[in-house]
Amino acid sequence: MVKPNPQTVVQEPKITYIYRMKGRLLAVFVVFGILFPVSGFSQTFYGDTLWTRDYSSSGAFSCAFSPDGTRLAVAYECMGPMVRVLNVNNGQVIWESGTPDLCLYNIQFSSSGQYIAIAEELGHLVVVDITIPDTVYNIDTQTGGLNGVDFSPAGDYIYAGGNDGTIRIYETATGSFAGMISNSMINPNGHTDGILTVDVSATGHYLATGSKDNTVKIWDISDNDNLETIVYNFTDHMADVKTVKFTPFEDRVLTGSVDDMIHSYRMSDGTLDTMLAFHTADVNTIDISADGSFAVSGSNDQSAIMFNLFNYDSITVFTNQLQTRVNGVAISPQMDKLAAVNHIGFVILYDIQTFIGIEEPEIESLIIYPNPATDFINISGLDDISPYELINLNGQVIQHGITSQIIPIHSLSKGIYILRIENRFARIIKQ
Repeated sequence: MVKPNPQTVVQEPKITYIYRMKGRLLAVFVVFGILFPVSGFSQTFYGDTLWTRDYSSSGAFSCAFSPDGTRLAVAYECMGPMVRVLNVNNGQVIWESGTPDLCLYNIQFSSSGQYIAIAEELGHLVVVDITIPDTVYNIDTQTGGLNGVDFSPAGDYIYAGGNDGTIRIYETATGSFAGMISNSMINPNGHTDGILTVDVSATGHYLATGSKDNTVKIWDISDNDNLETIVYNFTDHMADVKTVKFTPFEDRVLTGSVDDMIHSYRMSDGTLDTMLAFHTADVNTIDISADGSFAVSGSNDQSAIMFNLFNYDSITVFTNQLQTRVNGVAISPQMDKLAAVNHIGFVILYDIQTFIGIEEPEIESLIIYPNPATDFINISGLDDISPYELINLNGQVIQHGITSQIIPIHSLSKGIYILRIENRFARIIKQ
């Protein structure tokens, strides 16, 4: 019999503890009478911040973790260094840019961690090689202003959304122009107003764009010779769309708007899955965990809210000490930290595990091996035959039965699943 590898010990996931804590948090809120809208929530949770820094007198617009989770890049408005790269462990500045009199609206890391791309208010695309570090190029995109940028999954291209309603595409290493998705003046499917946000899906098959024209458009960018093929045109928002984000498995796209709403759309058929009224002011930013299980949104109502992507329940509220508008949020690749930046320049790093009340497991953990697996998984830690369920990341039970040790998974599609046995959970990867 194959012995389990100790490194494959799987603790109960965070979501289990989140459910366990929700009743306790609600009880506390009732006792203290804090049953008010999010904007009135004033608890500061000082003990749950790893560090808080005020590096600049100007506002911070956007932040992004490096792929290895060791660095945090922050983009600012005018008055002071426009870009800072920070050490996540202690908040110390690793590198900062010069001080042009410009505002930088969005910042992203490439998948290799070598480059950062920045969208600038007058339409310049700034790319920095942080291994040097030095600015590789500063291109005037002729869009009248850039608001959103994102890299292709391989990091070889940059997609930049402009105030003229176009998306310009550039080669990362050289800055060479590589293509464009036109606005409505040329492309009947194009945006009729400025683009505020862009996001490339994990496979690079799709591009999501949100605009001042209140729409979200999904583009098929798998064919470089035909970039203007539209897949979906979502028109449910009532105001500017300020943030769009694909889930890691391309099954959904989340959108946030000036209408205070978060929408979730299913990529399989383009239907509106749900509308979330978590916030009481503009939804400025959304980020999604690496496993697609939860998301965090930031708003002008002075809060960041974590919510469950299995059932869309609100999990908890992050507030900052100065109660200011949250312009940017980022979840670390390891899903243990949350960065939030606000309009007066503070950068706050939260410990997600501490904040949601993760505690020592009350029962013995399951040991799953092999994991990842192709045909079957072994389970160690069961005392008897037990019922099980395998749940996909949409929250659907796609396989169930009873087991004492082995579960066949050969019929499953490749991806991540949650194994539930009674009140124990484990994450399964099917190759």
